[in-house]
Amino acid sequence: MLYPIFAFGIPVFLLGLYCLFLGIRHYSTIPYLSFVLVIISGFLIVLSIQILNEADRISKQHAIATYGYDPSLLWLALIAGIVLFGISCVIVYKEWRTT
Repeated sequence: MLYPIFAFGIPVFLLGLYCLFLGIRHYSTIPYLSFVLVIISGFLIVLSIQILNEADRISKQHAIATYGYDPSLLWLALIAGIVLFGISCVIVYKEWRTT
C-alpha cells in the first residue's frame, strides 16, 4: 500500500477525476453531478487516511530506504481531499439553496 505508484498515483488519479467532473458539471445540466464531487473527495480522504495508517506502522528511515520517499509527503493527499471535500460541500449547498 505504500508503493509510490499506489500511494501517490491513485490520489493524483482521483484529483484528475475530480477536475474532470468539475469541468463536466460546469458545462452540463446533469442533476446531482455535484454529489459525485463529494463522493470523489470523500474517497480521497478515506484512502489517504488508510495510507497514512499504514505508514505509521513502519519507521521513517525504513520507509525512505524501502519506498524512496518521505512518508510525511502522504499528508498532502489528505489535505487536498479535505479542501476538495469542503469545496464540494459548498457547491452542493449552493445548488440546494437555489432549487
